[in-house]
Amino acid sequence: MYGLGYDIVSDDYKVVSLSCRDTNNELMSNSYVDLYSVRKGHWETLGVSPYDHSLTDRASGVLVNGALHWLACRTVEYSTAIAAFDLSVDKFLEVPGPIDLQDNCFMCNLATLKGCLCISTSLPRDINTVTFWIMKEYGVKESWTKFEIIEPSLDDSLSTLLCSITDEDDVLLEVDEEWVVYNLKENWRKDLWIDVNPVTYEARTFVDSLVSPYFGNETEGSCIV
Repeated sequence: MYGLGYDIVSDDYKVVSLSCRDTNNELMSNSYVDLYSVRKGHWETLGVSPYDHSLTDRASGVLVNGALHWLACRTVEYSTAIAAFDLSVDKFLEVPGPIDLQDNCFMCNLATLKGCLCISTSLPRDINTVTFWIMKEYGVKESWTKFEIIEPSLDDSLSTLLCSITDEDDVLLEVDEEWVVYNLKENWRKDLWIDVNPVTYEARTFVDSLVSPYFGNETEGSCIV
């Protein structure tokens, strides 16, 4: 797994890689953390993550509030958690999740919605319904707010929120391995026809920035993601 983000403290773009490594011919459950600094131009191994990432979705990290977020598993009690890698200190912190979800996070998907951390889920029992939790105040457990899309056109399929795609109310959903644009305010959908298989790609929100990824003579290498 991987993630890309900008660290405003050090004025640097960073790539975080999480991987399980074959040690002594045994595949370990430990998730090793490697960090690439565009400013420094090299990779650095930071050690082992305090979470088990092998049981969760292999999606890229969701960037919110200067941290990359993954759904992960606590290594001691094996309960689910939202693991946040803070790019300013290069360490994992934990973000409190919604009380309603408890240990159902394995059936969920992390995304950003209007700049906020968002969890979406569409369990098989919730026909035609996609449930969202949005963290309106970052890091505050009580700020998680729940809302739902109840739409017959979603059929009985498993739907997840991928990202918001405009400043208005349009979001991108994955429905039955297809991408769908859905308007949260007016409750309409339209299929997004693309010439690729959505299963092999990920969708993320990007923000236009005046921050240049080039640091002149200070950069010793280059990075391709």
